[in-house]
Amino acid sequence: MLDALLVAAVAGFVVSMPVGPVAAVCVRQVLAHGALAGIVAAFGVALVDAAYAGAGIVGLHVGLAVFEARKAPIHIAAGVLLLALAVYFFRARTHAAAPRGGAGEVALPTLLSGFGATFVLSLPNPGPALVAAAIFSALGVAAPAAGAYAAVTASALAGAMLWWAIVVVALGRLPERFEARAFALVNIACAAALAAAGALSLATAL
Repeated sequence: MLDALLVAAVAGFVVSMPVGPVAAVCVRQVLAHGALAGIVAAFGVALVDAAYAGAGIVGLHVGLAVFEARKAPIHIAAGVLLLALAVYFFRARTHAAAPRGGAGEVALPTLLSGFGATFVLSLPNPGPALVAAAIFSALGVAAPAAGAYAAVTASALAGAMLWWAIVVVALGRLPERFEARAFALVNIACAAALAAAGALSLATAL
């Protein structure tokens, strides 16, 4: 069982690494509001990724069945939210980044909105289930029983949050003179990625 938990943590770390619209939102939260906002936003995506990864490890059909049963409404909701966020991030590209050390002063609505955005945007992507199952198979570790789903998911969540902690620390070491430029570039890239993903999500639901 210990081997399964360790591999689940590795799987959670790996599935969090790909760079996409949700990752861009997390990076943008760090640059806009500080480390705490970035960690809370990352927790939203990590929670979904870990749940899918756990489903993939314990029984792939569980996660895919839930996703398929609600495929259309999830894609529509995610598409609308993605497009709305794309407009918001593009309009906010000239805003100032958060001052150093200001993470503890972030308002609760800002934290909740960051968490909610990444959580909802991650729901249409059951890819972590496939990746996690593949990692288990490649390493030759036996899949745990269904009763171990909570423990496996918690391990995957720990691995995912480890990756995001590394990202937040790295962003925190970015020289201050580069922050304004990096913030603008991240917002523009984030807006473009979100708009493309939103259009694709809506098209998939039709």
